[in-house]
Amino acid sequence: MSSHATLNINPQVKTAIIYSLDDLCGYSVEIKYQGKSHYLTKNDHLIIFGNMKDAREAVINEKAQVAYLALSKTMEEPDLSTCHTRPQDQYDYSLIKL
Repeated sequence: MSSHATLNINPQVKTAIIYSLDDLCGYSVEIKYQGKSHYLTKNDHLIIFGNMKDAREAVINEKAQVAYLALSKTMEEPDLSTCHTRPQDQYDYSLIKL
C-alpha cells in the first residue's frame, strides 16, 4: 500500500473502496463504475469482511481495476467546521495493489 493517496476516481475505471469499520472490526466494499456505486451485499445485507485479505479477494472477484483502503478520521479531534464535510473528506485513502 502506498501512503495516503488522493481519491481521484476515473468513472471509466472500475474502482473499489474498502472501508475499515472501526466499531465492527471489519471491512465493507463499495464498487464505483460508470457513474454508479454499490456496496457488496448478500441477501440485501451489507457484507462485513472479517479481515483485509477477504475484502481484497472480493474486490478482485468483482474485477475492480483500482482499489483504495479508506481509514476513518474519527480518531482525530472533531470540530464543527468538519462535521458536514464531503464523505471523501472523512477518510484517509491508501492505494492497494491488486
